[in-house]
Amino acid sequence: MTASYARGPFVGRAALVEELIEAVGRQRGRGAILVGPAGVGKTSLALRALEQASDKAAVVRVHGSSAVSGLSYGALRSLLQGASPEVFEQPVLLMRALTKQLQARGNGKQVILFVDNAQQLDDLGAMALRQLVIAGTVTLLAVCEDLPKVRGELMSLWRDGLLTRIDVGPFDLAETTDWLAAHLGAPVSRAAAQALWDASSGNPLLLKMLLQAQVDARTLVDEQGVWVLAGTLVHSPQIVHTVMATLGQLSLSEKRALETAALSQALPLELLLQSTDRRAVDSLQTKGLLQVERTAPPLVRVKRSLTAEVIRGQIPPGRRQELREGLMEAMGSAAVPAVGTLALTSCALDCAVELDAETLITAARLANRLDEPRNALRFLAAVPGQDQPAAALVEKAAALLAVGENAAAANVLAHAERAGGGTALDAVQLRILRSRLLRASTEGWRDAASALAGPGAEERGAGPVDGQDEGTSLLQLAGLELAAYQGRYTDIEDGLFTLFTRGCTADIRLRAGALLFETWAISGLQGKAERLAVDLSVQLERPEVLPHTRHEVQARLFTAFLTTGIWEQCDRSLAAGAGSAGVADLRQATANQLWEGVLQAYRGNAERALEHLRPAVSQLRVTDPDGSLLLATAAAGYAYALAGEKNLSLDCLGEFKRCGGHASWLVRSTARYFATLASAELASRELAIERLVAQADAARERGAIAQELRLLSGAVRLGGLEWVARLAGVAHENQGHFAQICLLYASGLENSNPGQLLRALQTATVLADDGFAGDIARATADMAKETGDRDTLHTARQFLQASARRCGGVDLLHGDIQILTARELEVAADVISGASNRAIAAKMNVSVRTVEGHLYKIYGKLNITSRAELREVLAS
Repeated sequence: MTASYARGPFVGRAALVEELIEAVGRQRGRGAILVGPAGVGKTSLALRALEQASDKAAVVRVHGSSAVSGLSYGALRSLLQGASPEVFEQPVLLMRALTKQLQARGNGKQVILFVDNAQQLDDLGAMALRQLVIAGTVTLLAVCEDLPKVRGELMSLWRDGLLTRIDVGPFDLAETTDWLAAHLGAPVSRAAAQALWDASSGNPLLLKMLLQAQVDARTLVDEQGVWVLAGTLVHSPQIVHTVMATLGQLSLSEKRALETAALSQALPLELLLQSTDRRAVDSLQTKGLLQVERTAPPLVRVKRSLTAEVIRGQIPPGRRQELREGLMEAMGSAAVPAVGTLALTSCALDCAVELDAETLITAARLANRLDEPRNALRFLAAVPGQDQPAAALVEKAAALLAVGENAAAANVLAHAERAGGGTALDAVQLRILRSRLLRASTEGWRDAASALAGPGAEERGAGPVDGQDEGTSLLQLAGLELAAYQGRYTDIEDGLFTLFTRGCTADIRLRAGALLFETWAISGLQGKAERLAVDLSVQLERPEVLPHTRHEVQARLFTAFLTTGIWEQCDRSLAAGAGSAGVADLRQATANQLWEGVLQAYRGNAERALEHLRPAVSQLRVTDPDGSLLLATAAAGYAYALAGEKNLSLDCLGEFKRCGGHASWLVRSTARYFATLASAELASRELAIERLVAQADAARERGAIAQELRLLSGAVRLGGLEWVARLAGVAHENQGHFAQICLLYASGLENSNPGQLLRALQTATVLADDGFAGDIARATADMAKETGDRDTLHTARQFLQASARRCGGVDLLHGDIQILTARELEVAADVISGASNRAIAAKMNVSVRTVEGHLYKIYGKLNITSRAELREVLAS
């Protein structure tokens, strides 16, 4: 059989295919059974394996279905078309006919009988299959959704060890990303992959339908060769039909329970049990449609977010209102989670229920704190009356800023300032929002501090006293945040520490703690910062921490980890991976992809950096709520320069210069660092060194000595040896592994001490800073060549080769190779290939003595003594 069974790109799961091929390739009378829920790609896997096995076997396919499950031998009747009725009435005759038919199709080859949808086989059909397997007539490959639903005769083949069970689950996020890239023919951003993976739960069937719907609706768009998320996912009629079809067999009580859970999004389990049938809830859990989260109290949700969204969209208004009233009646004084409150408020709007302004403003405030600004704007639009209260304007401006509509936010703030009114806390919130709007503006960022002017706006000092009101604490925190945003780290530690330990709310204390961590880390106190980070990480796990606070704190922690060289923590944070559903998590997915790319750029690994930066840049061109495109384009420009892609590097650097908005000083300083390193690769190293030192001076003025250390290390690594002493001095002022590397590197260069350089090299290797390790190894090799220290030279070259391999082939040995002439390079290449001196002489048409002369010069230039060392030096 030569026809291809599989359609479209087949991605991943190679190990499963190999396992399946092995199972069906054994002696006749055995086989495999694939088990997994509908839509996970069981049939595609089976067809792929059969396609590869078809050269050695004849494949016969039958399909179980509800249409034939009521007939005796229903699924097998397709093999016996034209047989007389008495054949189906006498098992002996039927088995003879089946055996004869299958042997004829095999024509001497092994026969693989592929049974799709095996749970639809009838008892007699399952018994006939068992007999065919035991007799060795066929090798069986069966596919089913649930093994317990398979008939006993077929089940016994597995129990007796004749069938290998292979379980097939949904795609994980990495498999989903690969699948999307294969079907789209281009990479996808992590935010796009995350959204589609979460909506489909990794189910390939739903994933395929979702992908087509997004492409058609242009919520997924091609941005310069990368597919990115450009809007909220939509559901096509085909998706709705497929999801609803899976619910067709539910009882009325099960449907009510599922609709209630879908409508509320998240509900205390006890409340759902009170408002619906307990047995129905248990049944839905067993069927995998509901999941109970281990929280206090336990919360219940529809297991797949796509299923919940489709169900909500299919509930008629009257039915929706009935379910809502039932829930409201059951609630009484029960506490409902925030997401449930939002869902019920949204449901009320859908049912045209008139809600008062206070309820809507409260819901909008909650939506903003849950990072659902679009929901907040929807609630605020329903507030009755033309003149909205000050509290409503505060939440509206905050939501507009969150979605990047800064001009609209400015109009709202201007209206609020003209209208006046509201509480003292409302006035404080408006001042803070005005300041944040100004600091994000290219033109007005210098006026951000004046927007905070007034009582309680101090940036420095001992901080608030016990009993200070929330508005005063918020203003003080905003002033401290602005100081850090503008790179003014000196003298803000005391105020932050007081807010962290005595702030009037948990949210204020957590945000102050994160800013204190950044201040300590950037000021060189990495040891204190790391200890504080442990405490903050524990606090972030608390369920009461709001999503917008969690995102802000995580972003601040990671940015400081990254820029100050605490890369072990970066690796751990990135390994924790992406989240699941929600706007905040999709924003976090893009941030994670950017951070991972920047981390690899710091480490000098161009290939791996671009693997993350390219899709991150494309996604940020479409949605960039945090102003991260500036850093992304600069880091990508450097990575392209390292990879030798000059034109692409120049394109990224041009985009970096055109980036609008205004990022924090730390982000801008980091972006300039990468842009300057790129210019060193593309143009002048001398000019790049001057710029890096000037940037280091600016960092020193701001108290950011960790950033000063990073910038000075770059200058010295580019050849600015006149700055070695300053590098050593600044390294003494900093803590952590990166400072230790810089101190050993600078001391080794200053004292011509290869031992110190080797220790720096070992520390850089442990930190996986392969770019720095390569530079240190090259300096060590140069020093060892001058002193004739062959052992050190040998060790340094080993490190060089290892760094080159980890950096994706970046040429770290070009300095050695360039000192050889073209003729010497030709001889060296022949030596590496294993040719003898006589063979090389014959090839070059010269004498053996001439070849020996070339080798003598090569050995002298590279400070080596053998062919083995030559292979080692030039291996990469």
